[in-house]
Amino acid sequence: MSSDTTKQLGRLWSSLPHRAVFLGLFAVWIALFHWLGNSTLGYVNTPSIFGWLNALYHRDSASESGDELCPLIPFIVLGLFYLRREELTLVPKKPWPTALGLIVLGLAAHALGFVIQQTRISIAGFLVGGFGLMGVFWGWQWLRAVLFPWFFLVAAVPVSSYLDSATYGLRLLSSQISVGICRVVLGLNLIRQETLVSLPPSGKNHGFHFEVAAACSGMRSLTAVLLISVLFAYLNYRSWWRRTLIILTAIPLALGGNVLRLCTVFVVGDALGENAGRLIETKMGFITWVAALLGLFQIGRFLREPMVEAASSRSESAPPEGATQGGRLNPVIPSITLALMACAVAFIFHVRANQRLGLPGVRLENIPLISDSGNIVRTNSVHLPLALDGYRAETVAVTDLEVNYLPPDTSFGRVAYYASDLSFSSLASVVLMGTDRTSIHRPEYCLTSQGWRINQQTLQTIHLAGKKPQDLEVQRFDTVISGQDAKGYQAEKAGVYVFWFLADGEMTAYHTTRQWLMMKNLVLNNLVQRWAYISFFAECNRGEEDACYRRVAGLISEAFPGIIRADMKDKVGMVSFNLPRH
Repeated sequence: MSSDTTKQLGRLWSSLPHRAVFLGLFAVWIALFHWLGNSTLGYVNTPSIFGWLNALYHRDSASESGDELCPLIPFIVLGLFYLRREELTLVPKKPWPTALGLIVLGLAAHALGFVIQQTRISIAGFLVGGFGLMGVFWGWQWLRAVLFPWFFLVAAVPVSSYLDSATYGLRLLSSQISVGICRVVLGLNLIRQETLVSLPPSGKNHGFHFEVAAACSGMRSLTAVLLISVLFAYLNYRSWWRRTLIILTAIPLALGGNVLRLCTVFVVGDALGENAGRLIETKMGFITWVAALLGLFQIGRFLREPMVEAASSRSESAPPEGATQGGRLNPVIPSITLALMACAVAFIFHVRANQRLGLPGVRLENIPLISDSGNIVRTNSVHLPLALDGYRAETVAVTDLEVNYLPPDTSFGRVAYYASDLSFSSLASVVLMGTDRTSIHRPEYCLTSQGWRINQQTLQTIHLAGKKPQDLEVQRFDTVISGQDAKGYQAEKAGVYVFWFLADGEMTAYHTTRQWLMMKNLVLNNLVQRWAYISFFAECNRGEEDACYRRVAGLISEAFPGIIRADMKDKVGMVSFNLPRH
């Protein structure tokens, strides 16, 4: 670092008034979110939002989702502050007590996120409150100057787990466009089934078979190109319409780059065989990045601002001579800030101490739960009926991974059902949460972690027989997994996965609806609902998914009365006909 740069940084530091008091309060702010930041125990057992983020950064799936860029964001933010050091030095700075409102807003967001067990809301509270803390000491003009770089930290929060449908949509769109181009422009006789693309053998060509998987959806490139577009727009333009246009181009550019890569894969697969195409698919993902970035820079050249306009904008942003750099700080303000933090802590402890635990909607029985290592991990388990007409049932052990990964008050039930004629089998599973919502995760997690790809998601209705016939809404996932058959050839197996969620008097087929109902009860009634995640899974051959689903639906219809709590039977009509919607 040159001496001039060191002097510039020194001048920036010297221009910040009341530095010692600010640093002390900011240390307390960080400590609050370190020791009382995260209220969930599953997946990541830490009270710190920083520890929670760090654990998400290092999970195995982060490198395939686009979240791998998240750990770099704080360093990028520091770089933005560094690049704007001279401008920030000239910004007038003086105390602005009105910014206490932002601290209150941040603490309120954190208290809400902590109570409803949503750590990402607490992170938003940390950013909003930290922003307000700077405003209290350095004023609104400072906040305006650092608004973008400070809230660019939002990009450090992993969100890929909420983008499953978007990822599938990108996979489908990329495959549709690339197959269309290859058919019309290049004359390749490609066959597409959803995200599965194949070329029939002909002559010397052995054909190929490619699945546009989640890692090929373009989500990673979209995330990267979007972040680069935002930074490019912020650093190179002053007018908001230019910045907005540059950022919006990230989506078509990333999509176009991904289509180019897929077209390259298909052309190489046609010319040199499937193995060569897969090499392009796995080793040359940079094609997407290069194409998108070249397009971004070309658009940037076209939209460049005139030098006069840019110079004028810079001169307008400079403060007048003799601008105020300091000002008297009311000694009451730091005390008020500490008091606000203390009130938030007291509120959180009060609410958590008085929370009530709801009843489960499923049956519990005093049968010890055994893990696959043979250890007794729970003294009770969720009841699944073992006597169903036409089926033989066997209890299945829960994996040690699940037991160690999920909160300790999670309960399980698992039974394999085999048809009497051995023509069909299905694995039934129930995961029942205790006080922690992370006992239940998004259904996509377990399936994809085991190698299954979700080809289609649909909402289905199952008729429940009985004295009062009812309809049960469930989610159906049609899945496929690739592997080798007994002769060593590439083969695929299909699977049908059916699930829904059940609590005391509540039932839904939607993961997001379940979360909303739980959060609503926590806020309005201080009640932790004990939701159960009930699923049935059966394997079948490709093309037989509909027939397999009918067998699964029949099994669920028979097993349902034995799964729900005995006194819930009279409530089934209420929750079925008033089923919460997504």
